[in-house]
Amino acid sequence: MATRLLLALICATFVFAQKVELRSFGVVADGDTDDTAALERLFREAPDFSQIDLPAGTKLKITGTVRIRGKSGLRITGLSGVGNASAPGTAVPQIVWAGPEGGTMLEIDKSDGLMIEGVAFFPRNGCASGVKPVAGIAIDIDQSSTNPGGITTDIILRRLSISVCAEDRISFTGIRFSHASLDNVEHIRLEDSTIYCSGRGPAGSGLLMGRSANAKNYKFARNSFSNCEYGIHSLNGSFEATGNLFNMNRVDIHAEGYVDTLYIQGNVTENSQQFFTGDGIWPVELSNNKIATVRTPPDGAMIEVKHAYLVAKGNKFDQSELHRAFLGSGGAGLLSLGNEYPNRTYESTGWSTFEAGVVTLQDKLIDPATNAARPTGIMMSGAVAPPIPVKGVGILYYDTAGKKWKVSEDGKEFVDLVR
Repeated sequence: MATRLLLALICATFVFAQKVELRSFGVVADGDTDDTAALERLFREAPDFSQIDLPAGTKLKITGTVRIRGKSGLRITGLSGVGNASAPGTAVPQIVWAGPEGGTMLEIDKSDGLMIEGVAFFPRNGCASGVKPVAGIAIDIDQSSTNPGGITTDIILRRLSISVCAEDRISFTGIRFSHASLDNVEHIRLEDSTIYCSGRGPAGSGLLMGRSANAKNYKFARNSFSNCEYGIHSLNGSFEATGNLFNMNRVDIHAEGYVDTLYIQGNVTENSQQFFTGDGIWPVELSNNKIATVRTPPDGAMIEVKHAYLVAKGNKFDQSELHRAFLGSGGAGLLSLGNEYPNRTYESTGWSTFEAGVVTLQDKLIDPATNAARPTGIMMSGAVAPPIPVKGVGILYYDTAGKKWKVSEDGKEFVDLVR
């Protein structure tokens, strides 16, 4: 008797996922029927910790916002095993917008422990020519409802595809976090997903973090962001961006407002105008990124910040045009460690300008003709006053007023650098 009671108590501490069938709630999923109300009912009535499978070929047409509110532990899984869909005709489970211009497709509010994977979101019903309404937001994650208790936390989004085709929508956002609430919306991961902001971009934002200082512990890993005004746009909070691919965006990552430390690591950018821009952020670590920008503004740089402190380590700068690597203003500072730059970037563009100074240690200049590298030693650029010569150390200093590089060797006074 005691043994049976003990087993019952142990089993009661575990919550087992309950499978939920779409059609049990009236979901048709044929791409022609409006499934909005049925999906609302499903997410309202499904028990917490339910498993909701979306078979390959599922096509959910919606004409209004579908809401997940006050739920825990839902698992919404596309069974195709594919999260990168290139067109609405693929077999990846799809949610297709057929509602009014600027609407929100899916809203997650005051919920925790959710996972959505292997689903394609199409904010426009078809890519053929002709005017069709486009949703303004694919997924909105917040805690703005009046539901009592709970916070929005522990959300995993994996192998998703969000694709806007044939249209430019400046206001479109793939996934928006913590927009209305300044409370905790935290511990969110986006992995192995694709966000394509515009058919003729760059326009819109791939990810948009709101103004809550408690928007924290966000991790964006191994995703692709293309044709966006901003691939990742943070108005507050903090995040890690690791191993992502950015392509043809105006700015790959833009951060502003209050943040904890940002970690931008191991990303690759191709054909975007600027890799990272920021205002009022402190501090930021940029490490081991491959940065190749095009059409960077003539008065800008590949990385440009105001009122910010950067630590840049092990990045490789490679571009077909002459652009400055770094630009800082408003008291911004830079510590640069072991980065590589094309030789002409350093010699032809002033390399960087920072009002509060920039210190470079063990960086390398790459000769594009021979691919040979030569160390820079220690370089300080853009400081208000020339740095102090140091015995035993070679220092390069860029005189912003005279627009000349100056060099000090072994503690001697600075002289013009002759190249």
